Amino acid sequence: MSQLRRCFMPIAGLGPRVPIHVEENGWPTGPGRAEDMQARSLETMVRAVHDFRGTYGVTDYRWFDLRDHNSASANFQHHYGLLRDDYSPNRPSPRTGGLSTGSRCASPTPAWGRCGSGCACTTGAAAAPRSARRSPAPTARRCAASMSP
Repeated sequence: MSQLRRCFMPIAGLGPRVPIHVEENGWPTGPGRAEDMQARSLETMVRAVHDFRGTYGVTDYRWFDLRDHNSASANFQHHYGLLRDDYSPNRPSPRTGGLSTGSRCASPTPAWGRCGSGCACTTGAAAAPRSARRSPAPTARRCAASMSP
């Protein structure tokens, strides 16, 4: 989230008040991928987004997907659901550690980071995502990959 907020969003010309939406985030189950690992992954990811939502301006989080496409399939791509394809819960059921849905930042204008505050930046667009490389902003920045929150 730090690298996205401080480095890549400015490259794309997205200002500090543009919220971040984390979407289609998930961990599949299936052959060789235990359901308890999905539960731990969900808890870890939701907790991280919750803990840093004010710092980086995250206003939305969406898990992919509510239910498996085909729980009997050997293809892990069919096992992203929190529920099996018959809507029965995966075991053990994922926990959210008391977090509720619809959580919002405490402040309407959180102090979101900007490139230059803890981000090693240089000029140029070589490290920009492909979508930003098509038409880089004149003041495009490239940020070091070794960033911390």
